[in-house]
Amino acid sequence: MQFDCLIEGTVTADAESRTTDRDGRPFVTFRLDHQQGYYDRHGTWRNTLCVPYEITCWDRRVMPSLLNIRKGQRVVVHATRFKIRSDRRTGETLFDLTPDVVHTVAGSEQPHIFQLLLAAQVTGSAQSRTVGADQRPMATVRIEHQQGYYNNFGTWKTTLRTPYHLTSFDETLMPALRDLRRGQRVLVHATRFNILPDDGSGEDLLNLTPDIVRVLTEPGPAPQRQRNGHTVVTPHGERIDADKWPDVVTDLEFVHHS
Repeated sequence: MQFDCLIEGTVTADAESRTTDRDGRPFVTFRLDHQQGYYDRHGTWRNTLCVPYEITCWDRRVMPSLLNIRKGQRVVVHATRFKIRSDRRTGETLFDLTPDVVHTVAGSEQPHIFQLLLAAQVTGSAQSRTVGADQRPMATVRIEHQQGYYNNFGTWKTTLRTPYHLTSFDETLMPALRDLRRGQRVLVHATRFNILPDDGSGEDLLNLTPDIVRVLTEPGPAPQRQRNGHTVVTPHGERIDADKWPDVVTDLEFVHHS
């Protein structure tokens, strides 16, 4: 299922080179903080939620250039693969992105970018309720995004299932959420994301505030055969077709002016 994320943040530690415990495979990693917020009625930006991300690159061709990334720099990352895990030292939830593109950017006073295009399946019935002292109406529904790969026989293999909440306060969008039914496939575009408190399941709830929700009526993409039959095993234990393993195209000399 499609996962296409564009995220901007401030690097919180210099990029460093490491190797996996299992087989000594090298990778380069760094962390960034993505700051969410909003403009108040006076046009002043107000910070709200700060979300940490881990950026992990496995492409040997570009690892040396990523090592130039330093604490305090601002970067934009485009990623099509991710994993949620807990930090071994702090226990905090980390969103581990495998990047396709990384750019350093200018414009340190501008709000951070976040855009997510996500294909998922509806897993629950939509609910409507009111919240707050002003009884503000809202609609919410649960969806599930699946990551995976096509094996040598063209069969889809799911490796990771990630549940999300879709929550909308937009009166023009709420009817579309209320009409969603369990089992439908949807395409969601969102520019806001936050983590909700545990609902008793023991896991963080990932909440998206969508701008657009579309029901997908066509079948999923046709299986794509491998070019050469080779597979790779990721550090997380996933076996993936070699031509599906993400390449990283990185140009740290490029500076984007907002």
